[in-house]
Amino acid sequence: MKYIFIVQGEGRGHLTQAITLSRLLRGRGHTLIKVMVGKSPQRKIPAFFESEINASVEYFESMNFMPSAENRRPSMLKTVMFNSMEMHRFFPSMQKLRDVIRTSDADVVVNFYELMAGMSYFFYGIDVPMVCIGHQYLFLHKDFRLSRRQFPGLGALNLFSRLTSLKSVRRLALSFRSMAVDGRLSIVPVPPLLRPEVLALKPEKGEYIHGYLLNYGFAQDVMEWHREHPDVELRFFWDNWDAGKVTKVDDNLTFYLIDDKEFLRQMSRCMAYATTA
Repeated sequence: MKYIFIVQGEGRGHLTQAITLSRLLRGRGHTLIKVMVGKSPQRKIPAFFESEINASVEYFESMNFMPSAENRRPSMLKTVMFNSMEMHRFFPSMQKLRDVIRTSDADVVVNFYELMAGMSYFFYGIDVPMVCIGHQYLFLHKDFRLSRRQFPGLGALNLFSRLTSLKSVRRLALSFRSMAVDGRLSIVPVPPLLRPEVLALKPEKGEYIHGYLLNYGFAQDVMEWHREHPDVELRFFWDNWDAGKVTKVDDNLTFYLIDDKEFLRQMSRCMAYATTA
């Protein structure tokens, strides 16, 4: 079968999941004929993606996640409201996706949580079946429980998840535990998509805390914690491209520009992991 991937470029997890699935499909004799990646001014697509996906990659303008104060977490409510009002700006992207899919001879489109894919299927009635993949679809499962008091943005997040998967035939929800299929929304829980490089790691017990900051505004929190615990070594990865490849604050605090191989190497040797993602 012939596949097209549509990938949200905002999240590094979506990119690495696409790499993993591309290898699984090729190993079973299928073909990945095109990869469409949604990009925004706030994020750069890491160089390792194009080299490892091993397929033709094309980019299109996609929505922006609206950050909360100080560039910390994204505000899902602000994101949905802002991009709904700005949707007219994205019609060229939706038309581009429509045209690529209709002229590609693809059998299946796999969407890694990209909003423009869901909207393209909704507005243009594309007849090539679309399968959506993401851990966020698990929050829509009838047996999943998460208190809105614990996560007040859950309603907005679930609305966004529904919009990304409009007209899809399956929502594959990445899950660490086995759960039944939820037929109401065609939600099929599946195991996480892990690259072989992850499974091949040989962990060693280190003495530092390893971490990842999706929004580098959290670096201030890391530095404040570091001032209170100066003897604990911290090695954090971030997307702060202006800071350079390595930012060494002192002997026990270093920030690294996101790099897939170095990230995995350091993860395999840490004593603990902390992340905002």
